[in-house]
Amino acid sequence: MTKVSIIVPVYNVVEFLPKCLDSLICQTVNDIEIICINDGSTDNSLEILKNYAQKDKRIIVINKENAGVAAARNEGLEAARGEYIMFLDSDDYFVSPESCRKAYNSIREADADIGIFGFYNLIEETKTEPSYRTLRLQQMIKGEIDIDYYTFQASIWDKIYKRSFLNNNHIRFANGLKTAEDVVFCFSTNFAKPKYCLLDEILLVYRTDREGSVTTKNFGAVKSDFESLKYFISTEIFAKQSVNVQLRVIDRFLGGALYFYNKLPDNVDKSILFGDIRKLLKFVEKYYDKKLLKQLPNYHPLKTLIKSRGIKFISQIFSVVNSKDKRHKIITVLGIKIKLRRKSQ
Repeated sequence: MTKVSIIVPVYNVVEFLPKCLDSLICQTVNDIEIICINDGSTDNSLEILKNYAQKDKRIIVINKENAGVAAARNEGLEAARGEYIMFLDSDDYFVSPESCRKAYNSIREADADIGIFGFYNLIEETKTEPSYRTLRLQQMIKGEIDIDYYTFQASIWDKIYKRSFLNNNHIRFANGLKTAEDVVFCFSTNFAKPKYCLLDEILLVYRTDREGSVTTKNFGAVKSDFESLKYFISTEIFAKQSVNVQLRVIDRFLGGALYFYNKLPDNVDKSILFGDIRKLLKFVEKYYDKKLLKQLPNYHPLKTLIKSRGIKFISQIFSVVNSKDKRHKIITVLGIKIKLRRKSQ
């Protein structure tokens, strides 16, 4: 039986794909299959995949029309025959030839459903640093902080999954979601009450930003995340969770909105983002009491952000301030500034 199926969705990554594939074909675990799903790439990604498949029979190429990363990963899951599943984005790569073996040995020895390991963030092409979640993972393993599996419900490529666990619980990606499809997947697996194991190893390098990647499209990300949250709230598995668990999911999505806002430079017009954040807050306030929402770490910062935006907008319409030399009153009406001399004291 194949030990591990590694699922790699591919879309227009000709610049990074060879490095990803090179890190896979050199893995010391021979009993693996590398399932690459070409999701309608318009560059030469498919040609690269075919060339690698000719050299290494473990590479399986599935070519399909573009339907998004969720659909691509689902197709990979249906094709997978490995006892365990790993996911790798096509612009990322394994740290060493031992990465897959370490993940496999860890989850097998623990007889776990999900194994969690560390990863580096690739800041520049030659510079890496351990991710925040990796540092938290190391602290948990050392017993310095309590284990909190909610910390890891944001990505799928820092984990190894038992395939029978995913199949028995009918866990798949939600087709059509543009962002946060991995967050929905992670929480769905968590709701199925898996047995976890933690591996104090950094096995993967994650490319934090690249031109054209979803994470760089911050303007549309909040809106897309909002659609993902609306979908998730409507599911049966979400409805079965306690209010406290639901609120932790809500806070994860609020934190995502705050993250995308903070990533935008100060000199960029953020009007669209403010509108999307306002809609997101109104949506969650319709479902949950504000007293409960105020307990969430990311709710208050977003509310403060929107409130400050409103005050700034009003001041642009109408305001009365003193000039720097205190000799004039500057009145702003509908964006028009009127300068009046103050009466002498």
